[in-house]
Amino acid sequence: MDLSSALAARYSLRNTLVVRLIDGPDEFKREQLGRTCAELLTETLEAHDVLGISWGRTLHSMVGHLSRLPGCTVVQLVGSVPTLELDVNSMELVRRVAECAGGAVYASPCRCWSTVRRWLRHSAAIRTCARPSTCSIG
Repeated sequence: MDLSSALAARYSLRNTLVVRLIDGPDEFKREQLGRTCAELLTETLEAHDVLGISWGRTLHSMVGHLSRLPGCTVVQLVGSVPTLELDVNSMELVRRVAECAGGAVYASPCRCWSTVRRWLRHSAAIRTCARPSTCSIG
C-alpha cells in the first residue's frame, strides 16, 4: 500500500496525496509543494465549489503557480494577517485566487460573514470532519 492510500485509510479520508520533495532549502521545498497544490486544485476544483483560502507561505507559493480555475466562489477564511516574511497578505491571496477563478469572491471584512458562518454551521462536510466542541466558527 502506498503512503497516500495508507493515510486515507488511517484517517477515513476520501482523497489524499503525499508529495515527495527534492531535498533543498525550505523555500525550494515550498515551491515544489506550491506547484503540486496548484496542479491538484486545478484538476479537482469544479465551478459549483466554494474554495476557502487562509494564508501562509505555502499558499503564497501555490497562488504563484495558478493560471486558471473553474468559476467557483472564493471565500477568505481569516482576516488580513500581514507579515514581514511575505510580500502578500491574506486578502491579496484571496484576490489572486479569485482572479484565476473568475467567480464570486468574499473577503473580510464584508457583510457575507453571517452567511458564511450559517453555511459552515449547517454544512454536512464540516459536521463530519469536526466535532462541534472542537470547532469554533466566528
